Amino acid sequence: MVISSGRRAVTSVVPRRPDQREFFARISTPVLVVAGAEDATFPVGEARAMADAIPGSLFVVLEKAAHLAALECPAEVNALIEEFVAAHS
Repeated sequence: MVISSGRRAVTSVVPRRPDQREFFARISTPVLVVAGAEDATFPVGEARAMADAIPGSLFVVLEKAAHLAALECPAEVNALIEEFVAAHS
C-alpha cells in the first residue's frame, strides 16, 4: 500500500462527498460503527456523529487504530464483529 496515494485519494474525495446523515435515521438494521482513535481522515467525533444518527447503533473506539482498523487491529476488529453478530442473530 502506498500511503501517499491513499491520502491523496481521500483528500480529493472526502471534502466533496454529500452529507448523508439525514438518511441514517432510516436505518433499521443493527449497525456497528468502529472508529480509530488516531484516524485523521474520519476523526472520532465524525464517526460518533454518524453512530448517533443511526438508531440503536453500537459505537466503539479502538485506541491503537487509525483509518484501517481491520488491518491495524485485526484480532480486535474480528472479535467486535463476532460479538456484534452473535448479539444480533
